[in-house]
Amino acid sequence: IGVAKSVHVQALAADAYIIVDGAISNDRDGYATLGDYWKTLHQLARWGGDFDGFPDLGHFSFTWDGRS
Repeated sequence: IGVAKSVHVQALAADAYIIVDGAISNDRDGYATLGDYWKTLHQLARWGGDFDGFPDLGHFSFTWDGRS
């Protein structure tokens, strides 16, 4: 896809991380709570933890042009 077509560049995505003891958490349950809430805010809202192949737990975005 390339950086130019990233939903981050289009201001339709952000990465947010849970920090525990100074390190990024990989606890799926904590992110799932945020992801489930995020998806209730808009029909186009997507959470990276739902991505097939490589879940991106800290990714929160809106679908645009077929990409999340």
